Amino acid sequence: MHTTISTVLVVLTASALIVLTGCAGKPATSEARLNPLQAYHEGQLNVARKFGDSARSEEGQVLALRLEAAALDSLGRSEQALSVIDQASALSPEDWPTIRARAGILYSLGRTDETLRLLAPAMAAVLSPQAIESKPAGMEPAYDIVPAVFALIEKGAWAQAVEILEHAVPDDDDPGYAAYRTLLYCYIKARAGSDLPPNEMFERQIKAYSGDASSHYAVLVNLWSGQKFPDELTVRPEGWRDPAIRQDALAEFLFYGAAYAKYVAKDLRPRQLFLPRLNRLKPYGNIEWIHAKRTF
Repeated sequence: MHTTISTVLVVLTASALIVLTGCAGKPATSEARLNPLQAYHEGQLNVARKFGDSARSEEGQVLALRLEAAALDSLGRSEQALSVIDQASALSPEDWPTIRARAGILYSLGRTDETLRLLAPAMAAVLSPQAIESKPAGMEPAYDIVPAVFALIEKGAWAQAVEILEHAVPDDDDPGYAAYRTLLYCYIKARAGSDLPPNEMFERQIKAYSGDASSHYAVLVNLWSGQKFPDELTVRPEGWRDPAIRQDALAEFLFYGAAYAKYVAKDLRPRQLFLPRLNRLKPYGNIEWIHAKRTF
């Protein structure tokens, strides 16, 4: 079983972001607690395999294989996932969701050049929507580019990563995703230093989030932009009622807290706190965790 986290308490100081978990009056026991993300992805894997057993059409088989591969990749079994997604690709080589899933798996395996090659159509659609006569079925360019952005970060292609992020505005204009993109910009800017000129759009966004505590992304943007917050700030987004979403959000706090300590505060002590906690948390499927293993 897992202990329900009732509060995520964010303590912001000049040099660190410390995330504390409160849980029904007693400390969490991470060793004995069920991993919600692991349970979720294992459930998805079982569903995919059962669906595959009953799928009769080629379309159904491709979908089942794609879902199975995505679950395996999220569970850290990426080599096995690649073998499964290759079966889906053999059945339907032009299927965009399958291509996108394969790109994500290749990113997990550290094969960033191949990730970028496969996601090139999505990046092109983001940068110049008119250049693509018709998007492939299932393509959502603004969201599909996330593994490509992390791949570009790992290659040190700062300007290209920011350019893609700037134009990655989804059709639904999701405000949470806007804050996430701004947070990623802050991270890239800190990594790049003087090698990256300021981006006017994102710099305006940073100012717009000043004092905003409506989401954990907004809180993190404020930390990265050097805004002064109270010593303690409690954030309780509604979505965190779901244990898996809560775990994923906590992983983001830990990753960006460690990154802030390393690249902005130049203080190793918080990083030494955050990274072991992130690894103990084991946020299966979280791209920041995958990235952290290769970056830190």
